[in-house]
Amino acid sequence: YFSPMFWDFGQFEDEMVDICFKLLDVNPKHKRDPKDDVSARCNPIYVGRVISAMINCNDDMGVLEGCWDGGYQDGVCPTRWTSSISILQRWFKSGCKAVKYGQCWVFAGVMCTVMRFFGIPCRVVTNFVSGHDTNNSLTIDEYFDEYGLNKGEMQTVSGTSMCGWRVG
Repeated sequence: YFSPMFWDFGQFEDEMVDICFKLLDVNPKHKRDPKDDVSARCNPIYVGRVISAMINCNDDMGVLEGCWDGGYQDGVCPTRWTSSISILQRWFKSGCKAVKYGQCWVFAGVMCTVMRFFGIPCRVVTNFVSGHDTNNSLTIDEYFDEYGLNKGEMQTVSGTSMCGWRVG
């Protein structure tokens, strides 16, 4: 059963100024061309894309590392988090090392916090039977046999999958 969960976004906490600007300053584009990156920060679409990329730690100094296999011994189980600020503080104080671990609602809560800090309207929503585009094709491909039965090969053939529910 699903139940409501309290989440403290904390976008007005004192430390958020340093934390959120650090998040922008360590993004790969800023490292390549700081002048171009800073001049693009007046565009909320650009800022949103940078924040989205920096919330996960894939190939950069992002905030959160995802884990879905239950092996949380060297970090925090995603269900234990109830606040964006505690995650962002941990990331900032560690010298921008990824915080372990997050899942969809944790990533969504942290991203919402940073977006709100910068004045970009944002909210977290939950949906059901959600497609997950893992190969950046912008499609969710399902394969059916000649009898109309799902072949169950979505994950391996197209790199996409369907989740029972998703927060984002």
